[in-house]
Parts: sequence; C-alpha cells; structure tokens
Amino acid sequence: MLACSHTFLLVRICSSVFSFYGGISGGIIEIFWGIVYNKTPDGNWTSNMKLNDKMVQAAKPKDKDHKLADGGGLFLLVRPSGVKLWRMKYRFAGKEKLLSFGEYPIVTLKDVRNYANDARRLLAGGIDPAQVKKDAAAAVKEAVKPVETFKKVMNELLDAKRNRASEKHCDDYRRSMELHVLPSFGSRDIKEIGAMEIIALGKKTEEAGRYLAHRIIQRVGEVMDFAVATGRREQNPVTKMTHSTIAPAVRENNPAIIMDDLPEFLRDLAKYRGYPITILLMRFIMLTACRTGEARDLVWDWVDLDKKLITIPPSGYKTGKKKINAGNVDVSPHFIPLSSQVIDLLREAQELTGNSGGKYVFPKYRNYATKASENAVSGALANIAEGKWKGRQSGHGFRRLARTAWSNHGEWSFEAMERQLAHTVANSTVTAYDKAERLDERVRMLQWWADQIEAAGTAKIIQLKRA
Repeated sequence: MLACSHTFLLVRICSSVFSFYGGISGGIIEIFWGIVYNKTPDGNWTSNMKLNDKMVQAAKPKDKDHKLADGGGLFLLVRPSGVKLWRMKYRFAGKEKLLSFGEYPIVTLKDVRNYANDARRLLAGGIDPAQVKKDAAAAVKEAVKPVETFKKVMNELLDAKRNRASEKHCDDYRRSMELHVLPSFGSRDIKEIGAMEIIALGKKTEEAGRYLAHRIIQRVGEVMDFAVATGRREQNPVTKMTHSTIAPAVRENNPAIIMDDLPEFLRDLAKYRGYPITILLMRFIMLTACRTGEARDLVWDWVDLDKKLITIPPSGYKTGKKKINAGNVDVSPHFIPLSSQVIDLLREAQELTGNSGGKYVFPKYRNYATKASENAVSGALANIAEGKWKGRQSGHGFRRLARTAWSNHGEWSFEAMERQLAHTVANSTVTAYDKAERLDERVRMLQWWADQIEAAGTAKIIQLKRA
C-alpha cells in the first residue's frame, strides 16, 4: 500500500512538471496513470496491483460496501458487517455480468484466482461461466432429489383407483404388476424407463399368454399416464405401436369337454401330480360351476360347513351381462349350496391350508397369504396327461359342462340354473320367487351333479390324495 501511494505521488509531480505542455501533458499523465491503475467501464480507476493474503486479511469494513481489486475483473467485496465475498465482473454477449465465488476465508485467494482463470477460459471459448455454474447447481439438486420410482407412482395410481374401482380389481391389478412388472421396473426411476424396455417386457410376458401381455402393457401405460399427469414424465412411452409388437390376443371361447369325455379326464386328473391345492381348486370349480375368479377369491369366512353353504357377498361375484328389471339389479349375496363331495373337498383343503391362518381357501403355492394365481387352473389343465387336455378344457369350460348337463337332465328350472351360475335374467318375475325355494332346488341340483361326476369314474379316482 505504501508503494502504491508513492507511485501515485510520482504521477502527480509529473503532471505539474509537464503542465505547460497543455494537451500533451494530459496524454502523458494518462500513460503513467494506466501503468498502475485500471480504468473501469464506469470511468473509475482501480489499482492494477495484485492482492496478497495479508491485504485480504487486513481489509476492514466501512460504512458502505467497498471493493479491493485483484485484476481481470476479480475483486473482494467487503460488507459493513465484515463479511468478505469474492466477485468477478465480466462481459458476455454485450452485457455486464457478475460471478460469485464464495466467502473468504472459506475460499482462499489462491482458490479464487484458480476459479477466475477457469471462468476466463470459458469466456475465451464463448461460454458464459455463470450459466455453467447455474447448470451445475441444477444437476446437483437433481441428483439429490428423491427418485420417483415406478412402484411409487403405481401405488399412487392404485390409491386413486380405489375411489372408483372395486377392491378386487385393485388387488388383481397389484398382483399382476408384482408378478410381471415390478421385478423389472419397480425400483427404476420412472422417467428413465424407455419404450424399447417396455416392448421387451411385453415380449417376455407374451410367453405366458398374449392376452396377459397386452393387459400388462396396458397397465404399464396407465402408470405412465399417471406419471405424466403428475409431472414425473414428459410423455407416455406406451402407444398403439407398443401393442402392435405383440401378437393379437385371440381369446378362446372357453373350450369344454362333453360328458362322454369326463371319465377319461377324471382318470388323468387322478394321476396328475401337481400342487394339491390347485387340484382341489379344479375339482371345486367342476362340482360347483362357479367362476374361476370367484373360486380363487373364496375365503374361509364365507364358508359354513355346518349349514352346507357358501355365501359370497355382492362385491365378490359378477352377475353376467343380462340385467333384472332393466337395470334394477338385486344386489344380494350369491349362495353356493355344498354337496357332500364338496364338503369333503373343503375339509381336505382345510387340513392343507385352513389351519395355517391364511384367509384364502385356495391359496398360492408356498404363500398361503395370497390367493391362487389367475393362471393356476389353466396351467394345470395344460399339464395334465402331458398336455392332452390343453385346448379341450378350460376353467370356465366346467361351467359349460355343468350347464349343459343340468339342462339335458330336464328336471331343473331355468331360473335355478341361472341363479346357480350367478347370472341375472330378464324375466322380472324371477325376483319375486321365494329365494329359499330356489335354494332348495339348487341344493338338489348340485348334489345330483356331484353324484354324476362321481359316477363318471369311481370313488377311489375322485378322492384325490396329496401328491
């Protein structure tokens, strides 16, 4: 600082000596002045002398902000509070801008000069260092931002669905996603999942069935739509073209055997060494003619072995396409009378799983807390007798077999048959009948049907043992 003062005095003396030269002296003064000082864009003069650590450390606060220049636009800003901040002025695209480098002494003089040199190199390359700093800060913020995983978004979607869809639908939705989607996408950031990955998932799922593959792709698309709607993605990667990469889903018309085939089928079923609960599930569907989904959903709370009756609440079954009284459907429970054969079957199921604390009558293999898979029956039918019955008999086909046999027998009323199948009918007088009377008829009908199945083979064949 002393040397700087002496130099300033020298320049002033030179100014006096050459004053008689008029205009010439002004130019000379400008030359000498520029040796030690730099003229700023606002017309002020700052010292060209570099700062040192002692100068920075000794800088004292004043009533107002003041600056100590280090050259090249870099300066130390001293606040009245005593806080010392590094700043750098520069011009970019014709505009004056300011860059911040942090606080002294956290950022030392040596450090800040390195930062300033980095900024000057960017400027020399036509890059705005302030924008680079802003982009870096945004990248850091994005890096520490919680990951919006596919599973998290899916769970939010399911929570929203529960306001307008049944609990059963939501449970089936979750189960299919847990089985086919979450192993691949569950922990992934949803915005990073691309179209080609979804196509690959669809092709993999296609091995388990075309219809299933299309449904999985549809549900992944729903999750992606929800992500877009909630700002987690820019667009949905699932389109019509995604479905076009999978072969069309051609649903079979529920193939069913005829009564003449039943003895052979029962003999093959008796020899089948699959999961015992799945075998019981197939037999239950065959004996009661209930839907596969209803049998899979069956819980022990609905079963009353003493009353020989299963009572399925309205939320647990569907009534088919026909309606009573033009839409005025009677939403009463669905009753399944239990034949002696079904009671024996349920007691066997109870021995296998009922005492485990699980709620489902026909639980999943090695997981009694979860109901049987939707592919359990179709998978078993495809494997019985090395695939002999694949394409010839389906789970739903057991209902066709029973309905045909009931009708051909000629003893049972149309209303009793339709009620047992949980169908609604157009005839408004049906609902006026005493339901107990219809139930009595259905008790006799299902016992007759169980006896017919038993007669198609032998008691030894029908009575399956644990594999």
